[in-house]
Amino acid sequence: MYVTGYRVTTGNDCEKYKGRNPKNWDLYACKAEKAPEVGAKEWILVSTVRQDRKLGDKNGMTAEYELDNVGQYNCFLLKIKKIKGAPTMQIADWEMIGMTSKNPTKEDIAKDRKETRIEEMSMPMGH
Repeated sequence: MYVTGYRVTTGNDCEKYKGRNPKNWDLYACKAEKAPEVGAKEWILVSTVRQDRKLGDKNGMTAEYELDNVGQYNCFLLKIKKIKGAPTMQIADWEMIGMTSKNPTKEDIAKDRKETRIEEMSMPMGH
């Protein structure tokens, strides 16, 4: 899939237990069919978020982010660097956004951008 962005959804009790959303994170992707070891050279940094202001302490809130490095990817690695204040982090959902075309043009992306949920993602968590 040609990935152009992603969505993050907050937990269902975010209003009660505030500060558990990620604040700083790095998202890596690779083109391999199977996820390589964490730290392997195949991982490409595709999104860096610092001081996030999109995810609030609201139940089931969804925020959308664009990739800094769009492309054809199969595996993803999320590294949470900082949480918004609580000792633990929680998100309800993570969705990748993209197109099924292998080599879309910028015009294709702008015109035909659609959500495609990747059911089996490799996403080791760490912070």
